[in-house]
Amino acid sequence: MQRKPFFIVDVFAEKKYAGNQLAVVKKAGALPENEMQRIAREINFPETTFILSGEQRDGEFDSQRVRTLLSSHLGRSGDS
Repeated sequence: MQRKPFFIVDVFAEKKYAGNQLAVVKKAGALPENEMQRIAREINFPETTFILSGEQRDGEFDSQRVRTLLSSHLGRSGDS
């Protein structure tokens, strides 16, 4: 298993520990999409962003967002 640096950030917040949590995984360019989905599911936040390249183009990084819906968001409770 490869180690990838990642950060947990608060978005839509004016102070620490408020707002929505977002995981940002760096150096993720070599990860296949199914591995990104597994990582996002393990982190278990509503959204995880993978930075595919460390280089900027037009002022932005190449990134891919992977959304993970939690069972409470799907309207289910328990096993169905």
